[in-house]
Amino acid sequence: GGQMLTELKNFLSKEQVESLFDDSVQCLHRPDTGIFYFELDNPIGVELGVDKRKYYAAPNVNLLDQRIREYYKREFGKDISCRRGARLITYREGINCPWHNDFVTRGPQRECSAILFLSDTESYTGGQLQFKNHADPESEQGDLLVYSSDEVHGVTTVESGIRKVLVLFYHED
Repeated sequence: GGQMLTELKNFLSKEQVESLFDDSVQCLHRPDTGIFYFELDNPIGVELGVDKRKYYAAPNVNLLDQRIREYYKREFGKDISCRRGARLITYREGINCPWHNDFVTRGPQRECSAILFLSDTESYTGGQLQFKNHADPESEQGDLLVYSSDEVHGVTTVESGIRKVLVLFYHED
């Protein structure tokens, strides 16, 4: 653990964000949560059958994962892997996310979390990501936030429009 929050501006361009999910990508939508799951090349531990989720692959999400892992290795000297796939989370009007951290109750502890901002900030109001121990990040489409999984954070209520993010959780290898 340890306090860490890094903001990587324009980690992906607008075009790269728009091409992350092409029409060939299928995924499982769990309407109860508004979460889509995407498989990565080697999601270790999927055999645990968490909620019997089914994963679908998206080639560009794999490339994104690779870039995040390379960045983390360069910056922090650690090999990490995303064991549960990537989650596309859609916040519609009236939806928020209360204060929480990304630690898990069972199994090996998560090292860090990454959030990629998919929506143009002009396309929604509210929906501000907040951290208990840091100033509110002013994130734009294509920005990536990488933070320790023990950082307490939440999202204010979306007042209008739709806010989409892609979330990836990493364990140290």
